[in-house]
Amino acid sequence: VDGLYALTFSVLSDTYDQNGNRIPFPFLTQTAHFTVYTITGPEIFSASPPIINPNYSQTATLTGTGFTTGGTLTTSPSITTGYTYGDAGHISAGLNAAGLTPGGTVGIQFQDGKGNTSPSYFLPVVGQATVTSVSPSSGSNQDTALSLTVTGSYLGYWTTVTITDAAGHAATMHIQQVSGPLGGTINLYGHMDLTTLTTPGPATLTVSNPDGSPPATASFTVTN
Repeated sequence: VDGLYALTFSVLSDTYDQNGNRIPFPFLTQTAHFTVYTITGPEIFSASPPIINPNYSQTATLTGTGFTTGGTLTTSPSITTGYTYGDAGHISAGLNAAGLTPGGTVGIQFQDGKGNTSPSYFLPVVGQATVTSVSPSSGSNQDTALSLTVTGSYLGYWTTVTITDAAGHAATMHIQQVSGPLGGTINLYGHMDLTTLTTPGPATLTVSNPDGSPPATASFTVTN
């Protein structure tokens, strides 16, 4: 499948996730990036931000290949306000998803000046992110790889999950798996290094999406 890829090499720990897979050591991990491109003409590989919220207009930076000036950017349904050419690998697309229903997708295509049209690239349409549960709801600041499940709505690999202790120190979740439909209940599975949280006691878990919407929060307890 064409796209941007990341190949990660890790040394595995003796700690296992909820699927029985050994969790890698974050500090013994290296990642190499590469591109697979097999067609003639333009192609969209990724978008930043990778989602769109009907309540917030946005400009998405599209990364790919074969972009030209004088081309045509189209979306299905039609929500584009035009595009700005950056270079052959980058364009900026104005998008206004007002009126769209969260849980669906928006297809984006680019046609160059020779009439070559890219395959559709799909942006998920999301609503306000929520958190309904966190398991476990506490963890030791001696734990370098706490297995964590965050359940809510409109979550995905694009989501940032952090835990902040009373002193303002933060830890970030490494998301390993996402399950559930976009418009329903979603589970994020991953692990966190809690050793950056120096103050035991009540803490705040924050879930945020890169769509302009405010984050959602839940309670967490840091133990020592």
